[in-house]
Amino acid sequence: SNEEDIRRIAAIGYKEAIKFFPEEKQPTSPERIYKKSFNKANKKTIALNLVLTKVDNLIK
Repeated sequence: SNEEDIRRIAAIGYKEAIKFFPEEKQPTSPERIYKKSFNKANKKTIALNLVLTKVDNLIK
């Protein structure tokens, strides 16, 4: 289903994204990763940023 696809995409983006957060600040779920917080955590990762933006748009 479409929702399952969205969850799968979100999970992949989440696993990649949390690597860039300090351990104590890691978001607990994909829904908690927003572009703004990600930008603050790591300004250099533009490719991942685009993935997260797509994930963000899908889960809103």
